[in-house]
Formats: sequence, C-alpha cells, structure tokens
Amino acid sequence: MAKQQPAPRQSARILAEATAKAKAKATAKAAQAKAKAKAKAQAKPKAKAKAQAKPEPKAKADFWSDGQVATLLADKRADMLAVREDLGTTKAELAQTRDELAATKEELAKEKTKTNVAEAKLVTVKSTVRDFMDFLQDRFRPANPYEIYSPNLSPLPPPAPGWEDGQLPHA
Repeated sequence: MAKQQPAPRQSARILAEATAKAKAKATAKAAQAKAKAKAKAQAKPKAKAKAQAKPEPKAKADFWSDGQVATLLADKRADMLAVREDLGTTKAELAQTRDELAATKEELAKEKTKTNVAEAKLVTVKSTVRDFMDFLQDRFRPANPYEIYSPNLSPLPPPAPGWEDGQLPHA
C-alpha cells in the first residue's frame, strides 16, 4: 500500500522547515568560521609582536610607528582573508542548500503527482460503485413503489422432477 501523502499545506510547511534549517546551519557555520579566523588572526600579531619586542626609539615624530602600521595591516589582511573564507564557505553552503531545496521540490512534485493519480482512481471507483448501486436499485425496484420486495415473501418454485417427496431420486 502506498504511503500516505502529505497535504499541500504540510508540503509547504515541510519546505519552509527545510529552508529554515538550511539557513540556520549556514549561519552557524559562517559564525564559527569567522570566530576561528579571528582567533587565528589575533594569535599571529601577538607572536610577531613578541618576536619583534625591540624597544622603539622615541625620537620619531610621526604618530604611527612602523610596527603599528605593520600590525594594523596584518590585522586588516587577516580580517579580509577571514571574510573571503566566510564568503567561500557561505557560497558552498548556499549551493548545497539550493540543491537540497531542488531535490525537495522534485520529491513534492512526485508526491503531488501520486496524490493526483490516487484521487483520480478514487473518483473512478466512486463513480463505478455509484453506477452499480443505481443498477441494483433499478433492477430490484418493485413495479409498485409501495410494495416491499423480499425473496422470502415470494412463493417457492415447484420441486424438480424426482424430488417431490424430498428424497434423492433413484438412479
């Protein structure tokens, strides 16, 4: 027996739930990748700063020192790489979600087709049963509508030859 088909409202709800799940999953992965990249970016400047722990001469007149500019550029570059990585991950997840949604739509279309075929068969069966019931009513309807038809009220047919006494005929 075929599986019970979901109603159209249920199909829309299932599609909406699948979309929401995929979006939540993509958002969570993007946030996780961003946090990972940020932690990685923060670890690199600290290691570089420890390696370059030379005291800078205070005689420089400009506001930004070479080390600060390099650190700032490294931070910006790390942020840019993290964002680029997040975008790549997000694009891949969106492509996967798009494929999943396409597959879900195909499944829903197949289910709808099966439902339509089943409904058509049901209509055909109902029509056939209705026609048969009409035939039976027409066939066994008494000539007088007030007369009750019952096979038990009709007289018995005469017995077959050789069965008059209710015994088997002699061979």
